[in-house]
Amino acid sequence: MDRVHSLGDSWCCIETPTGVNRGWQVYAGLLPEHRHGMPGSTAAQWAADDGGILSRALATMRPGDIVFVSLVGNDILHAIADGTLTFPEIGAARSALARVVDTLVAAKLRVILMGYGHPRTDKFGSDIAVWGLCFLIRHVAQEAGTEYLPLADILVAEDHFAGTDIHPTEAGHRAIAAAVVAAARRSNVIAADWRR
Repeated sequence: MDRVHSLGDSWCCIETPTGVNRGWQVYAGLLPEHRHGMPGSTAAQWAADDGGILSRALATMRPGDIVFVSLVGNDILHAIADGTLTFPEIGAARSALARVVDTLVAAKLRVILMGYGHPRTDKFGSDIAVWGLCFLIRHVAQEAGTEYLPLADILVAEDHFAGTDIHPTEAGHRAIAAAVVAAARRSNVIAADWRR
């Protein structure tokens, strides 16, 4: 898929942090130079173009390309490291994500913000936390007039997560890839008969 890019945190990397399985970009057929993922990265880092990460990604894109963005999870993870999450921290994360999206939209790119799935449904409160995170991402997408891809509706804990961390299994990455391909087809960026 030469007109499709991924940008963001470990959910946009070629390989999971543990190296256990390949990322969805491989299964979806994204060109290697269009995979812009940095494990552990935050929306704040991308918004500040820390180390040129956003500039390097933008240099590979052209107007009309689709960019699937997975960001803000690590912003919240860093914020709760002290055991609390404050409204200013949530606002800072939302603002950073909005700045990244605004930059991509200004470059005339079609942005699709990706929500997160939830690997553990048995941990009290964690479903609510992931729902809140996805609500924040969906809100930014709506404000910017961009699309939102609800991975929580696509990924099933028992089928797509090993239960060891927040990252999907190979089956989960394949499910994400199928959703990405379907979204790209809807946008007419790739041919309807394209196959993995």
